[in-house]
Amino acid sequence: MGQAATGKLALTFGIAGALLQCTAVAAGTASPSKGKRPNRKKKKQNPVNTVVYLSKVQRSDEYAHDEGFIRFTEELTLHTFNEKVRKVANGTDSQSLPPYYPLVLFHVDWCTHCKQALPEFEKAAEMVARMTQVSHHLVLPRFFILECGREELKDMCTRHTGLVYPALIAFRDKRAIVFRRPRVASTIAWWSMRVSRPAVLEIATEKHLESYGQEITFLLKVDPKKDRSLISDWSQVALSYLDEYSLATVHVDTELGKSLPLGPSVSVRARPSFGLVPLPFQGLMCRRTLEAWVRFNQFPPVVELTKWTQTDIQNSGLIVVTLVHSGGSSGSKVRQRFNKKVAQMRPRGKYLFASVNISDREAVDVLQQRFPMLVPEATRLPRVFAFCGRDLYWEDAELLQLDQLSIDNVEALLFSSEARHDDSTSSWRKLKMKRKILLRYATRSWTTVFVAVTMPFFMMVFLWTCLQALFMPEDTSVEISKADHVD
Repeated sequence: MGQAATGKLALTFGIAGALLQCTAVAAGTASPSKGKRPNRKKKKQNPVNTVVYLSKVQRSDEYAHDEGFIRFTEELTLHTFNEKVRKVANGTDSQSLPPYYPLVLFHVDWCTHCKQALPEFEKAAEMVARMTQVSHHLVLPRFFILECGREELKDMCTRHTGLVYPALIAFRDKRAIVFRRPRVASTIAWWSMRVSRPAVLEIATEKHLESYGQEITFLLKVDPKKDRSLISDWSQVALSYLDEYSLATVHVDTELGKSLPLGPSVSVRARPSFGLVPLPFQGLMCRRTLEAWVRFNQFPPVVELTKWTQTDIQNSGLIVVTLVHSGGSSGSKVRQRFNKKVAQMRPRGKYLFASVNISDREAVDVLQQRFPMLVPEATRLPRVFAFCGRDLYWEDAELLQLDQLSIDNVEALLFSSEARHDDSTSSWRKLKMKRKILLRYATRSWTTVFVAVTMPFFMMVFLWTCLQALFMPEDTSVEISKADHVD
């Protein structure tokens, strides 16, 4: 969802949370003093399709709320996880809806961040319970917590979290959707409703489409009678981007459908500031090709690589050809040359493209953490390299230069074992990196050449002198001093 829409929803939930808290204090159901248990009255069970689930599970750990009484979240065991999460998320067929979508907060008792996340999760559950009374969602979220420190839960928790805590995961349609946003109540509440919405929207008018103008919306124009299998494939693609974008179908006989290209066809709507230039769809439409088209066209022609954008572009699984430049007026000219090359190569739909401005301190941090051979101290700028995922990249100034950038040269770089760097900890990889850095340093100027050539000689002389002093016989100096004394 776009930043503006996200901000409005988050603000709505934030205001709702503040009002709830003020109301609770005014009514005497919440006390700012520590150690006093609020005088709560037991509430009646809410109607179906709300998420106020009362639980009287007693908790003895130090961060339990209200002396062990959990109002809007439910604590799970291994058995109840299978019954209330796994079976609900995986056991519902495509023709029927589940009773709820489970959201599970995995935590451990020794984790400081978990202790901070638990009350926020509880507060978010309460906010959603209040707000969903006017919600039009067909299926609503249900909030659970799971303490992973118990022995019988460790294997199951590891499969879902990879030992990263706290982990908030929504389970639906045989998928696990991981929460990767700030762990504050208003954001969690907004996100829980976001991932509980229908996977695919139905948009019929231009006005309806404009209501999603703050985010990227992918449209599939279809005939609902003829393209049922295509709609099903589109729904599966939509589940992969549920918390990021909106995917919608547009029927051919609607007002909006009549203004779009002949169906079945796909298109993208987004604000100009997103800078998207989608490529036309080519080939047979199916789940695999539709997902590949969305994955590629979610990015502008050249992405500015920062710590905020690196996660999305790394998770795409595509190879990213990247320019590293120095910024300023010279960097601007280099970027223009790179953009011309991109305009020639991008229509092939084979690679993504990005740029890194080293005048941005945060961008340099990205290079140091992920691509150490591309930091300014280790290379000359501008440089072009390629990467894929988090820990694999290729760089070689001789094989890939900006003026010779082409599809063929990129492929030659990818096939070079000398250019490849990965997350291996082998001695050969470390030796290769040190050798490259030394060679680049030595070839910068005549001064560095002289230092690189003479430094090993002086080091050997120094080492030889040290060895001589270390292994010199101890009595030699004594005999000489005695001889001097006799004379």
